[in-house]
Amino acid sequence: MATAQPPSHDDIVKSLQATASKSVDEQAAAIEDLIPAPSQPVADLLWKVVVFTLAIIAGIGLVGLVVLIALGKTPDLILTAFTASVTGLLGLFVKSPVAG
Repeated sequence: MATAQPPSHDDIVKSLQATASKSVDEQAAAIEDLIPAPSQPVADLLWKVVVFTLAIIAGIGLVGLVVLIALGKTPDLILTAFTASVTGLLGLFVKSPVAG
């Protein structure tokens, strides 16, 4: 299995110099053309890592919330981590409004 080489610094500089008089969007598109998209197995692995990490944070946050409430302490910081991780998890599965 051959892996694509990332663009060198010189390739990016040449691309930017070639598009110097163009808009920022055209410059960004020129650089994106140099960078290969991740393969499907790599994309799947990244997706699993993100979901697993957020799920672990949410689980630890939930346990921390229960423990702090049981001890009668204020769970402000843990509550923030818990809600942020749950929101992040839910956001991964919501349909994009741009997708229609």
